[in-house]
Amino acid sequence: MGTDPAALLREPPPGWIVGTVDQATEQLLALRDAGVARVMCQQLVHEDLDAVVLLGGELAPRVA
Repeated sequence: MGTDPAALLREPPPGWIVGTVDQATEQLLALRDAGVARVMCQQLVHEDLDAVVLLGGELAPRVA
């Protein structure tokens, strides 16, 4: 796997959910419809609190 962000967006590794909040919501809802009951979101850039707020404040309520 490379470190090119554009390449990761074009061809994410299997099991990854990437994209806008709308795109991630769509992917997560499809998983829910398929019977998935739990997913874990991982944010590895710990200083990026905006991303944490985005995950918890915008994405999570859409798929809860």
